[in-house]
Amino acid sequence: MEVILATTSTFKSDLLKGGHIFHKCLKSNFEEIDGDGDVYEIVKQNALGKAKSVSSALNSGFVIGVDTVVCFEGEILTKPESLEEAKEVLKMLSGKVNYVITGISLIDVYNKKEFSAYEETKVYFKDIPEEAIDYYIANEKWILDSSGYIIENILSSFVEKIEGNYNNILGMPISTIYNLLSSCGYKIGE
Repeated sequence: MEVILATTSTFKSDLLKGGHIFHKCLKSNFEEIDGDGDVYEIVKQNALGKAKSVSSALNSGFVIGVDTVVCFEGEILTKPESLEEAKEVLKMLSGKVNYVITGISLIDVYNKKEFSAYEETKVYFKDIPEEAIDYYIANEKWILDSSGYIIENILSSFVEKIEGNYNNILGMPISTIYNLLSSCGYKIGE
């Protein structure tokens, strides 16, 4: 059975391929929901909306939608609009704990079934010196494309510990995705 990822992000696609979940990518045209409310419901609804957007044109296959946010003190962090705003976010997160939450939806198109889940990971940052924040701001090329931060590069030096799934921080909780697929009969490497 074909697996379709409802995004054209090569980064997310490569992570899923690394888990030997072979798939193709199709762009979703779903407009994400944001704002106040239960963050777990928001990410699950966004993931489901992305998956439905792609699955509506298909007759079979499994369609995966994902949506990831970073939360700090109960607030969802949005993509910074400027480098100065990105710097303020890092100063705020320095020495503190934040949560990365991903909603995952799987649609079994042929059987017309929908499955949803979420993954949550706690990230503990050490104190980040201001010169390190400045270096990050000057050298992280994806800084304005991500809400919160990019953990896998420069900032990895300042992560004290994580509790939960590391791949979730990257926006692709592969084990949770595989569990949803396997519950529908999918086997690794198909």
